[in-house]
Amino acid sequence: MLNRKWNRQVPVYLLTGFLGSGKTSFLNESMSESEFAAGERNLCIFTESGRIQPDTESFGDEEVIIETVSSKDNFTKEYLELLNEKHMPEKILIECNGMWELSAVYNSLPDNWIIVQEMTFIDSNMFAVFNVNMRNLVYDKLKYADMVIFNRVSDKMDPMEFHKAVRTASRSAQIIYEMTDGTIKVDEIEDPLPFDVEADIITLEDRDYAYWYRDIMAEASKYKGKEMSFAGMIKSKGIKGEDKFVIGRPVMTCCEEDIEFMGVRCQNKSSGSVVHNKWARVTGRIAMGKSRQEGEVPVLVVSDIEYTDMPENILATFY
Repeated sequence: MLNRKWNRQVPVYLLTGFLGSGKTSFLNESMSESEFAAGERNLCIFTESGRIQPDTESFGDEEVIIETVSSKDNFTKEYLELLNEKHMPEKILIECNGMWELSAVYNSLPDNWIIVQEMTFIDSNMFAVFNVNMRNLVYDKLKYADMVIFNRVSDKMDPMEFHKAVRTASRSAQIIYEMTDGTIKVDEIEDPLPFDVEADIITLEDRDYAYWYRDIMAEASKYKGKEMSFAGMIKSKGIKGEDKFVIGRPVMTCCEEDIEFMGVRCQNKSSGSVVHNKWARVTGRIAMGKSRQEGEVPVLVVSDIEYTDMPENILATFY
């Protein structure tokens, strides 16, 4: 029989962003609202100390437990499991240290702690500086965010700068602007794709690959049955099946450190052979396949392979 502490899943809310971005203020406001606290046993974990401190007096009669972990070395799965057993929380809020990569947080959560929402807070006045000097950390905070809140936004600021930065990392995150006068504005800027999804054949230019790959991985069903034509490098080594391969490009989403080959699965139905590590333009139709690790995934059923010279710039970016 499972131990009592593992019999239930505990919702976790992650508050991410750099020091002074408004994380603690948001937590104080949330925990003072009875609807959010909901009479539950709430565990709040702080991993940094800023100017604003937890305002426990405003929490009223709600049961709120405060724990502080000041070192990343101490933020371990074993320690969090001890907190879980000690407090038996019904809801958890973690204010994440902005200088930690979020993988350190994700990998440390107990198995029954389930992230239900990740909110990233950004001081709009400091965003440009952070985005230039700590771009990899900024991207890390935006990549999996469900909601991005830019606070201290003035009417003189152009929201497009903020919008583009978020959309480079995520197409699905909701973007909120908290204005200096206290009003809230929701980002409603549309993001047209740089190619025509409704074309008879969706033909990708080299510069469009990163946008297309991100879009098809987010909304694969939109491309089901669509005919595609694009260029990339064929990878077949280590893939079972003579007619199976992957075609793609190295993609840089943030900076040089995060360059990663991103490709789509293919099934070769053409008369051409599959040659590993060769550059080619493929044409085919998108179908849906199954992956043991990822579930339903897009598969390009290839009708034509045309081998070409490798272009001067094989790197795909969002810029």
